[in-house]
Amino acid sequence: MTPKLRIIQTNSEQLVVKAPTEEFIAEAQKALSAQKGVLIFEKNGWMYHLSASHIIRLELSQDHDDQEDETES
Repeated sequence: MTPKLRIIQTNSEQLVVKAPTEEFIAEAQKALSAQKGVLIFEKNGWMYHLSASHIIRLELSQDHDDQEDETES
């Protein structure tokens, strides 16, 4: 089982981070709770700068599949 952090955005786009560290989860929660928070991270060679105002929620789950997760719309 691989832990995954799913970031649900206001435009219905979802970003999935496989095997996030505790530090990354804490940073995501901090950015979401701050009035003008920004979550910055790299995934698959892309840098993401997500404003907290564009993040609806964070979902942490244990996933059983071995498929490669990509950005979903």
